[in-house]
Amino acid sequence: MEATRERAWEPLTKYTQREALRRHALAVEASTAWYARHFDEDEEFWEAVLSHAEHLGMPRDTPLKKALFACDELSGFVHACGLVRPTGIAGLEPKSVKKKLKQPSFAAGVHREEVYAGAEGLGLDLDDHIRNVVEAMQPIAPELGLRTADTADTT
Repeated sequence: MEATRERAWEPLTKYTQREALRRHALAVEASTAWYARHFDEDEEFWEAVLSHAEHLGMPRDTPLKKALFACDELSGFVHACGLVRPTGIAGLEPKSVKKKLKQPSFAAGVHREEVYAGAEGLGLDLDDHIRNVVEAMQPIAPELGLRTADTADTT
């Protein structure tokens, strides 16, 4: 049976009741799909990944495994950064994200060491990885509950 985004999304929404976790799944999906296009891989296959976890100790020996690991914690952190900015993730720069990474109380559930290890595993500078994830998440910002440049309160 072929894996598709629709087939993956159905059980995810059935078994993931918390809206925050669904939004996290969307953010990881968008970021991982960006890397699928970057590595000239099958985006539909990559988007269909149902589970991942550092604690399983699975080797990250393919671009898919590396990208999924790299996008998991960072997409959640970028989302948190967007929630506290008047313009969401529009205009979010790596410098701002890295400054927040140094604040242990901000998005305390995000494993910082995995953010750094993820970029390293992709062979990328952390700034480049942050830019890529922000770019990947911008088109779905409204679905993630984030303000956009168009919806920002500028008063």
